[in-house]
Amino acid sequence: MATYTFAAATPNQFVSWNDPSVWQGHVVPNSPDADVLIPEIVELSNNQPFSYNITIASGSHYEIKSLDITFNDLEIDGTVAVANSVTLDESSDLSLSGSLAVANGFTLNQNSELNMQGSLSVGSLVNSAFDIQGNGDISSPGSISNLTSIVGDGLTLTSDAFQNSGTLVGSSLLTINVTGPAGSFANLSGSTLSGGTYKGNLDLNIGGSIVTDAAAIFADGTIATFDANTGTYVPLQATLQTIAATGALIVPDGSSYTNDGSLIVHGTIDLTQTDMNTGRIETVAAPGFDVAQDGEIVADSGVVSGPIVNDGVVMVTLGPTFVGPLFGATSGQLMLESPITGSGSLVIAAGTTVVEELGFFFETFYPANTLEIGGAASNNVSFTDDSGVLVLDQPQSFTGTIIPQFFAGTVAPPTGGDTVVLSGISLSAITGYSYSGDSNSGTLTLQRAGGDLMLDFAGDYVTSSFTLAAGTQEFSTSPPSVLITETSVPCLAAGTRVMTAQGEVRVEDLIVGDTLETVSGETLPIIWIGRRKVSCRQHPRPQSVRPVRVALDAFSPNRPRRPLMLSPNHAVFVGGVLIPVRYLINDITITQAAVDEVTYYHVELSRHHVLLAEGLPVESYLDTGDRRDFGDADGTVRLFPEFTMRLSEPSLVWDGRGFARLVVTGPELDAVRLQLERRARLIRRPVGRRA
Repeated sequence: MATYTFAAATPNQFVSWNDPSVWQGHVVPNSPDADVLIPEIVELSNNQPFSYNITIASGSHYEIKSLDITFNDLEIDGTVAVANSVTLDESSDLSLSGSLAVANGFTLNQNSELNMQGSLSVGSLVNSAFDIQGNGDISSPGSISNLTSIVGDGLTLTSDAFQNSGTLVGSSLLTINVTGPAGSFANLSGSTLSGGTYKGNLDLNIGGSIVTDAAAIFADGTIATFDANTGTYVPLQATLQTIAATGALIVPDGSSYTNDGSLIVHGTIDLTQTDMNTGRIETVAAPGFDVAQDGEIVADSGVVSGPIVNDGVVMVTLGPTFVGPLFGATSGQLMLESPITGSGSLVIAAGTTVVEELGFFFETFYPANTLEIGGAASNNVSFTDDSGVLVLDQPQSFTGTIIPQFFAGTVAPPTGGDTVVLSGISLSAITGYSYSGDSNSGTLTLQRAGGDLMLDFAGDYVTSSFTLAAGTQEFSTSPPSVLITETSVPCLAAGTRVMTAQGEVRVEDLIVGDTLETVSGETLPIIWIGRRKVSCRQHPRPQSVRPVRVALDAFSPNRPRRPLMLSPNHAVFVGGVLIPVRYLINDITITQAAVDEVTYYHVELSRHHVLLAEGLPVESYLDTGDRRDFGDADGTVRLFPEFTMRLSEPSLVWDGRGFARLVVTGPELDAVRLQLERRARLIRRPVGRRA
């Protein structure tokens, strides 16, 4: 036995195995008793490791006993026979376009890599490397154990036994042939696949078909198992019946998967995007989905086609947090095309956080996630934040209960109210609406000539808690729709100075009968003042009541003339329209203040108008029946007031009595936001960040 140690003296990256000068003793290893060590070499001049690329040329043949490589690369274009074992240690790379035969074990340790283009035969193989990748053949009369990743681009692995606790990926095709008796593919027990991840195009000759998925299977290619009876490969879609509690069927990045038979789901069907800027939609289809109590279907962008018996959870969830220039939508969208029954829940999860870089500052958005139900549905729908959208394509066939976010007592991002869209119904067809119920639940009834439509809600509401508006029609031929959103009352924070006929007066010092100057120069009398102290810390939705702070000169010089605090929904009169201030937050001059407590006032004039608060034109109170948000109202007072949730188009009340159009979307809002952003860059007076 002899040890041959690689010891190149000069930092020449590319060297030949056949060069005696790179070996201690100046002898090239080429004998059946040669133990070859290629260690990490530290360059003396800078005390840093230096990686060599050692080449065995095409046509060359070497025989050695063992090989151990650390922090160097070996390229085999010829043939090498190893009587014992090979070890690739940290940061070593073996590129094989020739032939390597290892009588015993081949071990790939952490951060090593095997690039295949040739032929490798081993007694056994353990892969803990960064990956094995490429094409060619790997064969073993013993076992292959994959702990990390094998990526095949026309690669075939054949062994008597195989175990996968890592990832098998077929970029073009990865073929696994297990030649041992039943059970030799350790991940397949009977017809249940467990452990490991399977992606892309895989041909699996593993002793049976996959009926139950207890692993992680990505449906972004074609996965097939070999049928010994027919001598053909059968696609997963033809055999899969059940997703076990530990299993997942993942349909990523615009892929589609159609199962031949119905699917029983105890684990997860995941329609997910890793790149939200593609605009692609994932689709999973089957004759039926039976989602058990421990099962779920989760999507951030997808379509589920097929009737669902849902006793578990079907959820539209957030996309990835995105930071940088905003090129695409990041809100989640899930379409359920077919009827849904069962005792489970449909969930609209919180919208993702998107931080867009705009010149010198960052702006934070919370896009709403949308769940669209194409058929009849009896499941309840729960919102986990206050900006979700539920679209009912057949609203008359929806018999579940709508459970808004705040009813669960969770904390939501600072966005608008939950929205329900009723497709195929025109706003003009609704003659009126009313709500009846108690503090826990009730029914919203929409009166129509063709018959009333009723929707059940969980929560403490009154009729004025809801706003009805016409939905957007993208094309003239698009069907009409109605938007239902929760509404609220806008307010002024204590300490705000309001312009009266006698000069500026703090809002808390005003009394009924005082006359206020309006934006038109007209003076109008106060007929009612509402007051309410709010504990933001104890509120179930603190972001819905925390004030929005407008900095000095944020809109124009002396508008406002002092920093101003408004409730999130208080509308500012700008550009001839009224815009709730929360839609104008830019995190520089207009921010949401993280206060624990605030006292709000609202001033009702003899008619809805625009008054001057700290010199800034803002709306007066418009009575839509929500006085019980204030302690000065007659009758009961709402336990938890809401000051953020006016959303979408003008309500029926607003159309008839509002001073100006209420704008919360579209080019007018975009133009005002752009103007405020440009001004913010100029004055650059930070007032804190949104909580």
